[in-house]
Amino acid sequence: MSFTWQLADRFAAFALGCLGAPPASSLETVSRAISCKAHQLLAKLEASSASWGTCQRLDLVELRELLCHLEALAKQRAAKQAGYPQSEPGREGVCSAEFKRALGEACGVDADRLPLLLPRDAAGKVDLMGIFRMGSQISAPVLGDEAHCREYVDNASDLPASCADWHAACGLENEVKESSWAEDLGRINKLRAANAFGSEGREVSGDLLVALSRRCGSRRPALGKTALRALMELSRSSQDERAWVARGAEILTCCSAAVLVTKVTARLCDETLHAILRRLVDFSTALALQAVTAAARSQVEAGHPTAVVALLRAAAQVSFGPLEAARCAESAAAAAAVASLLKDILNNRRFAMAFSEARALQRQLSRVVQPESGPEKTT
Repeated sequence: MSFTWQLADRFAAFALGCLGAPPASSLETVSRAISCKAHQLLAKLEASSASWGTCQRLDLVELRELLCHLEALAKQRAAKQAGYPQSEPGREGVCSAEFKRALGEACGVDADRLPLLLPRDAAGKVDLMGIFRMGSQISAPVLGDEAHCREYVDNASDLPASCADWHAACGLENEVKESSWAEDLGRINKLRAANAFGSEGREVSGDLLVALSRRCGSRRPALGKTALRALMELSRSSQDERAWVARGAEILTCCSAAVLVTKVTARLCDETLHAILRRLVDFSTALALQAVTAAARSQVEAGHPTAVVALLRAAAQVSFGPLEAARCAESAAAAAAVASLLKDILNNRRFAMAFSEARALQRQLSRVVQPESGPEKTT
């Protein structure tokens, strides 16, 4: 084992020890312990310091800040064990001399030099994923257009044309794996590029749409936003409506989970939900009503009022034809199901934040059920 990775193991063992991992008698044992405890360590750091996003790769300034935060968490844990009042971990930006001394003794190098000696990835950042045995970014550096495909891009037309590969999305699995989020992001961007540049052989399946929607609520904002963009773009360009109709409820349910991630993702989620509903309404008003009702009902049962608000808001922005509802029994039944859902929401104080959207949709629904009140304007 090289000196760099020996140092990485020592640093990882020190970090785990600060947060209560069991001691290990050798570096080999440390490596095994790291693979089991690293997820817990990074989860603690991410949860208590959201400004870093996901602690995967850090530059030197961010690493020094992380060390200061690690010291604060260690002090907090020690205070808890000793029975002293706990304070919220702070980040003054400078580690104490005692912490530096302990870190230097554990790693065998001066604490100030440690950030310069830890393993780096291809971009020159400290590779925490590799240090904590969670999949190193060093062994397979991603460069050029492929690297650009693994970043969030607002407009698909800004992606490199060389990345266009419609079939790359076939690698998306139904089960979302946190360890493969970067690969999933790259696959989705390749699909977006293919859609933007008119790649041949485009076929949108229900399984593909569901796989995309399940990544909308990822705690990796870049992956979630990319999946939302892909769904929005496909809803406006793909010709096969059957895939959207067949899995509409599931797509809307998974997509609405994105409102729980970040404010930026929530805004993009609103746009995507509206685009999907517009696509469903273009095919059938009744099926669109059924899909949004099933999705909202699912989120009500899951106890997610924010997601319910997003779904109702998107539905309220869509125009439902009153004549179709009056003449088609299927549409009338769908409208009745929506009315029942709205009644349940308005009778549950837990969903008070959704009352405004529920009443707005109720008013729109009354015009669908009672066409004599006059047709509504198309949005």
